[in-house]
Amino acid sequence: MIENFDLANFLIQKRRALNMTQKEVALETGLTPAYISLLENEERKPSAATIKKLAKPLRFTHQEYMNLIEYIAKLQKKDDSSPHTKQNPNAITREFDITELTDEDIHKIEEYIELLKIRNKYKQKKD
Repeated sequence: MIENFDLANFLIQKRRALNMTQKEVALETGLTPAYISLLENEERKPSAATIKKLAKPLRFTHQEYMNLIEYIAKLQKKDDSSPHTKQNPNAITREFDITELTDEDIHKIEEYIELLKIRNKYKQKKD
């Protein structure tokens, strides 16, 4: 993704191409129309979780989704370098080559990762 990427414009274009209102996007994502407006007006930076919520209703391709996650990670990394930001020492990010995987394969991997997270939380509580 290019350095001068305009996230707000990208979100607006995706929404308008689908003839959706901010309210419709909000209803499908569980976000508020006000928050959608803040994103589109560059007043808020979305988290990876927010991008995930927007992906289906705005019909992001997997490539767009992965590029957006990478872009958000870079934004967060810049913010994390601020002396006023606490870093999570347990946070680990990995990149994988998914070019030969189908959408179904990727979805299964995402589900399995979530299952592993739940299992690990359970193990931590048990110990």
